[in-house]
Amino acid sequence: MTEFLSLPKIELSLLYADENEFEERFLTLLRLKDDAGIKQIGFIAEEEVIAKWESTKGKTIPEVKKILNSHVRGPLDKLLMASSLLIQYDNIGPFNSLVSNFNGIYQFGGKGGIRDSEKEHLSSSVIWKEVIIRVYTLGALAVFFEKFEAIPILTAKPWPKEYPSEAISLRFWARHAVTMLGRERRLQPLSLCVAANEKVGELKWLFKKFRNDEDLFLNAVCQFDFLQCICGLFKSGFSNYDDVFPSFGIFPNQRTEPIVLDLVLKGKSRSAIPELTDQELANVIISLDKHATERFSNFDRWDRNNWRNNEVNKFLKKNLS
Repeated sequence: MTEFLSLPKIELSLLYADENEFEERFLTLLRLKDDAGIKQIGFIAEEEVIAKWESTKGKTIPEVKKILNSHVRGPLDKLLMASSLLIQYDNIGPFNSLVSNFNGIYQFGGKGGIRDSEKEHLSSSVIWKEVIIRVYTLGALAVFFEKFEAIPILTAKPWPKEYPSEAISLRFWARHAVTMLGRERRLQPLSLCVAANEKVGELKWLFKKFRNDEDLFLNAVCQFDFLQCICGLFKSGFSNYDDVFPSFGIFPNQRTEPIVLDLVLKGKSRSAIPELTDQELANVIISLDKHATERFSNFDRWDRNNWRNNEVNKFLKKNLS
């Protein structure tokens, strides 16, 4: 009973605490193994973001921007910090719950279909972008710390069902975000890796985890994107390569190739998709390589079949013959 009473009380004010205080209190929850408290942070953050988003109805544009900056991005960043600490300290247990809170906010964006035509309200596309770029920074962190079991959790979230015709869609939220944000010109250039890189530069506490090195982050986020594409395709039975989008293809191959090499050598990254056969892996590597070339050929960055490590070429030759 004494230990139970010592558990910190989770209140809304924690979402508005400064970064150092939030991290200290969250680490206390980790030390006490208070998974219920950790999950409560996620639920409070989800409720707060949705409530504040709803409160923007009928507000002036300056009022909407103030709410976005102070009461939407703030709680989302605390949810991001909590999730990143779970990855860093190897506590994936409650991680799935916090990612579900991100997804709950994202899915709420699909209800009502509010678009940019309604300027006096936070549009769906704004919320979708705010969520997905944080998901991509988490994916980059999972790759950087080699916590590959987090990758399927970040991937397997479905396309919001805005219309009855989408009820059987297997497309995932990353693909949905590219489609919708591209349609509304909120993603220029058309790459979630680029958008995530812009976000991580704004968050000093997160950028420090990548040693304040932009190259380290870009490498990690491209490798996450490649992995999440494979996870999504595997889950949908490799039925349609339009279910995913190769955001990694906007950068040169060498940023992504380390994860390709690790996959073919049966390294730690295979734990993200342990049931994947070598033949399936070889086929998906070739297909994503082709997909990236088709999407980003005008950028002259991704070069098809340009694998520098011969182990990749040997693996492909062996398993495609």
